[in-house]
Amino acid sequence: STKIKSETRELVESFPVTNENYPLAIESLTERYGQKELLIDFYVRELLKLVLNNATKKKQDSLSSLYNKLSTQLRALNDKKKRLHWLLGTVLELFPGKDGIIRLVKLRTEKGNVLRPIQRLYPLELKPNYEQVASENLKGPEVVTEYPELNTDSNKTVPVTSSGREIKPVKRLDL
Repeated sequence: STKIKSETRELVESFPVTNENYPLAIESLTERYGQKELLIDFYVRELLKLVLNNATKKKQDSLSSLYNKLSTQLRALNDKKKRLHWLLGTVLELFPGKDGIIRLVKLRTEKGNVLRPIQRLYPLELKPNYEQVASENLKGPEVVTEYPELNTDSNKTVPVTSSGREIKPVKRLDL
Protein backbone atom coordinates (compact mmCIF):
# COMPACT_ATOMS: atom_id res chain seq x y z
CA SER A 1 0.00 0.00 0.00
CA THR A 2 1.32 3.46 -0.85
CA LYS A 3 -0.91 5.44 1.52
CA ILE A 4 0.91 8.20 3.37
CA LYS A 5 0.73 6.48 6.79
CA SER A 6 0.42 2.77 6.07
CA GLU A 7 2.06 -0.04 8.03
CA THR A 8 3.59 -1.56 4.92
CA ARG A 9 5.14 1.73 3.88
CA GLU A 10 6.61 2.22 7.36
CA LEU A 11 7.99 -1.32 7.31
CA VAL A 12 9.70 -0.84 3.94
CA GLU A 13 11.03 2.60 4.88
CA SER A 14 12.58 1.12 8.04
CA PHE A 15 15.25 -0.45 5.79
CA PRO A 16 17.95 1.82 4.33
CA VAL A 17 17.73 1.94 0.52
CA THR A 18 20.49 -0.44 -0.62
CA ASN A 19 20.70 -3.48 -2.87
CA GLU A 20 21.49 -5.69 0.12
CA ASN A 21 18.36 -4.60 2.01
CA TYR A 22 15.93 -5.26 -0.85
CA PRO A 23 15.65 -9.04 -0.21
CA LEU A 24 15.42 -8.36 3.53
CA ALA A 25 12.51 -5.95 3.00
CA ILE A 26 10.73 -8.47 0.75
CA GLU A 27 11.28 -11.24 3.30
CA SER A 28 9.96 -9.03 6.09
CA LEU A 29 6.85 -8.13 4.06
CA THR A 30 6.24 -11.78 3.17
CA GLU A 31 6.68 -12.84 6.78
CA ARG A 32 4.20 -10.25 8.04
CA TYR A 33 1.64 -10.19 5.21
CA GLY A 34 2.18 -13.46 3.32
CA GLN A 35 -0.05 -15.61 5.52
CA LYS A 36 -2.78 -16.93 3.24
CA GLU A 37 -5.47 -17.41 5.89
CA LEU A 38 -4.98 -13.90 7.24
CA LEU A 39 -5.11 -12.41 3.75
CA ILE A 40 -8.35 -14.24 2.95
CA ASP A 41 -9.82 -13.10 6.27
CA PHE A 42 -8.73 -9.52 5.57
CA TYR A 43 -10.20 -9.42 2.05
CA VAL A 44 -13.49 -10.99 3.15
CA ARG A 45 -13.79 -8.41 5.95
CA GLU A 46 -12.99 -5.58 3.52
CA LEU A 47 -15.56 -6.94 1.07
CA LEU A 48 -18.25 -7.11 3.75
CA LYS A 49 -17.30 -3.68 5.08
CA LEU A 50 -17.58 -2.22 1.57
CA VAL A 51 -21.05 -3.70 1.03
CA LEU A 52 -22.34 -2.75 4.49
CA ASN A 53 -20.97 0.80 4.30
CA ASN A 54 -22.58 1.33 0.92
CA ALA A 55 -25.92 -0.05 2.16
CA THR A 56 -26.03 2.22 5.22
CA LYS A 57 -24.78 5.46 3.62
CA LYS A 58 -27.24 8.20 2.83
CA LYS A 59 -25.29 9.06 -0.31
CA GLN A 60 -24.31 5.76 -1.89
CA ASP A 61 -21.37 5.24 -4.24
CA SER A 62 -22.09 5.16 -7.94
CA LEU A 63 -22.73 1.72 -9.36
CA SER A 64 -19.51 1.74 -11.39
CA SER A 65 -17.46 2.82 -8.36
CA LEU A 66 -19.00 0.08 -6.22
CA TYR A 67 -18.40 -2.47 -9.00
CA ASN A 68 -14.72 -1.47 -9.27
CA LYS A 69 -14.21 -1.73 -5.51
CA LEU A 70 -15.97 -5.11 -5.33
CA SER A 71 -13.99 -6.40 -8.32
CA THR A 72 -10.73 -5.41 -6.65
CA GLN A 73 -11.61 -7.36 -3.50
CA LEU A 74 -12.86 -10.40 -5.43
CA ARG A 75 -9.77 -10.50 -7.64
CA ALA A 76 -7.60 -10.54 -4.55
CA LEU A 77 -9.60 -13.48 -3.17
CA ASN A 78 -9.62 -15.41 -6.44
CA ASP A 79 -5.87 -15.56 -7.04
CA LYS A 80 -5.16 -17.64 -10.16
CA LYS A 81 -1.43 -17.95 -9.45
CA LYS A 82 -1.96 -20.74 -6.95
CA ARG A 83 -2.66 -23.15 -9.84
CA LEU A 84 1.03 -22.95 -10.70
CA HIS A 85 1.80 -24.76 -7.46
CA TRP A 86 -0.60 -27.64 -8.13
CA LEU A 87 0.87 -31.11 -8.47
CA LEU A 88 0.93 -32.06 -12.15
CA GLY A 89 0.71 -35.61 -13.40
CA THR A 90 0.15 -37.83 -16.41
CA VAL A 91 -2.68 -40.36 -16.42
CA LEU A 92 -1.26 -43.89 -16.69
CA GLU A 93 -4.29 -46.09 -15.97
CA LEU A 94 -8.03 -45.69 -15.50
CA PHE A 95 -9.94 -47.87 -13.04
CA PRO A 96 -13.68 -48.10 -13.71
CA GLY A 97 -16.16 -48.92 -10.95
CA LYS A 98 -18.60 -51.83 -11.04
CA ASP A 99 -20.98 -49.64 -13.02
CA GLY A 100 -18.37 -49.12 -15.75
CA ILE A 101 -17.82 -45.42 -14.95
CA ILE A 102 -14.19 -44.46 -14.33
CA ARG A 103 -13.76 -43.80 -10.61
CA LEU A 104 -10.01 -44.08 -9.95
CA VAL A 105 -6.93 -42.96 -11.88
CA LYS A 106 -3.27 -43.91 -11.60
CA LEU A 107 -1.07 -40.85 -12.15
CA ARG A 108 2.65 -40.42 -12.75
CA THR A 109 3.93 -37.34 -10.90
CA GLU A 110 7.41 -36.10 -10.16
CA LYS A 111 7.11 -37.74 -6.72
CA GLY A 112 6.12 -41.15 -8.14
CA ASN A 113 2.95 -42.97 -9.10
CA VAL A 114 -0.21 -42.23 -7.11
CA LEU A 115 -3.85 -43.35 -7.17
CA ARG A 116 -6.41 -40.55 -7.14
CA PRO A 117 -10.21 -40.49 -7.39
CA ILE A 118 -11.33 -38.96 -10.67
CA GLN A 119 -13.25 -36.17 -8.93
CA ARG A 120 -10.01 -34.90 -7.33
CA LEU A 121 -8.41 -34.27 -10.73
CA TYR A 122 -8.50 -30.95 -12.57
CA PRO A 123 -7.74 -30.79 -16.31
CA LEU A 124 -5.18 -28.28 -17.50
CA GLU A 125 -6.53 -25.40 -19.55
CA LEU A 126 -4.29 -25.81 -22.58
CA LYS A 127 -4.90 -25.29 -26.26
CA PRO A 128 -3.92 -28.63 -27.77
CA ASN A 129 -1.82 -28.83 -30.91
CA TYR A 130 -3.76 -31.58 -32.67
CA GLU A 131 -1.28 -31.97 -35.55
CA GLN A 132 1.63 -32.56 -33.20
CA VAL A 133 -0.33 -35.08 -31.11
CA ALA A 134 -1.42 -36.97 -34.22
CA SER A 135 2.13 -37.06 -35.61
CA GLU A 136 3.57 -38.41 -32.37
CA ASN A 137 0.92 -41.17 -32.39
CA LEU A 138 0.55 -41.17 -28.61
CA LYS A 139 -1.35 -43.93 -26.88
CA GLY A 140 -4.16 -43.02 -24.53
CA PRO A 141 -4.33 -44.25 -20.96
CA GLU A 142 -4.92 -47.96 -20.50
CA VAL A 143 -8.28 -48.92 -19.02
CA VAL A 144 -7.82 -51.63 -16.40
CA THR A 145 -10.64 -54.12 -15.92
CA GLU A 146 -8.88 -56.24 -13.28
CA TYR A 147 -8.04 -54.59 -9.99
CA PRO A 148 -4.70 -55.18 -8.28
CA GLU A 149 -4.84 -57.52 -5.32
CA LEU A 150 -4.92 -55.46 -2.12
CA ASN A 151 -4.58 -58.32 0.36
CA THR A 152 -1.01 -59.66 0.32
CA ASP A 153 -1.76 -62.53 2.72
CA SER A 154 -3.56 -64.99 0.40
CA ASN A 155 -3.79 -67.80 3.02
CA LYS A 156 -6.16 -65.85 5.25
CA THR A 157 -9.69 -65.18 3.97
CA VAL A 158 -10.94 -61.80 5.16
CA PRO A 159 -14.65 -60.96 4.86
CA VAL A 160 -15.31 -57.81 2.84
CA THR A 161 -18.34 -55.58 2.29
CA SER A 162 -20.01 -55.16 -1.09
CA SER A 163 -17.88 -52.04 -1.65
CA GLY A 164 -14.67 -54.00 -0.99
CA ARG A 165 -13.83 -52.76 2.51
CA GLU A 166 -12.40 -55.24 4.97
CA ILE A 167 -14.71 -56.20 7.84
CA LYS A 168 -12.90 -56.23 11.18
CA PRO A 169 -14.33 -58.65 13.76
CA VAL A 170 -15.69 -57.01 16.90
CA LYS A 171 -13.85 -57.94 20.09
CA ARG A 172 -16.20 -57.76 23.05
CA LEU A 173 -14.93 -58.31 26.60
CA ASP A 174 -11.93 -60.21 25.20
CA LEU A 175 -13.80 -63.57 25.49
